[in-house]
Amino acid sequence: MSAKKSSTKPMKAAKATKPEAKKAATKTAVKKKSAPEKERVLITGAAGFLGSHLCDRFLKEGYHVIGMDNLITGRLKNIEHLFKRSDFEFYHHDVSKYVHVPGKLKYILHFASPASPIDYLKIPIQTLKVSSLGTHNLLGLALAKKSAHPGCQHQRGVRRPAGTSADWKRTGAT
Repeated sequence: MSAKKSSTKPMKAAKATKPEAKKAATKTAVKKKSAPEKERVLITGAAGFLGSHLCDRFLKEGYHVIGMDNLITGRLKNIEHLFKRSDFEFYHHDVSKYVHVPGKLKYILHFASPASPIDYLKIPIQTLKVSSLGTHNLLGLALAKKSAHPGCQHQRGVRRPAGTSADWKRTGAT
């Protein structure tokens, strides 16, 4: 008889806890639903003066920021306060080489370039490369990612630089 009593008590306890367990599971499921994934932005020259301030600004506005810099003239001290954030990534990379960033990118801001006349004299080849090859590589990335220019989202098209300002090749986007 005592065996029956002990076997029924756990069953009653189990029945009593099932609704509580369902409530807990529901609460857990609701908690697991996170905010929508943040839009991602790539900022080259992130460790420079302008790039570091752009990183701060885009993070403040709720974006996930990917900073990229080769640190020739940029300084890590400009962005070291961002390394503890989960919505900031840093790639130590030279944009004059092939650029790959996994995942979607909403915007690509290209601010990688030595900005001082002294730097132009010290590293003229790197300055030319980042301005030409870097721009070329990042335009290729923007095309592959279907990223938008932050100032001109309504006009998606390919600009022919040798033509007039009205000379646009439409890509079908409105």
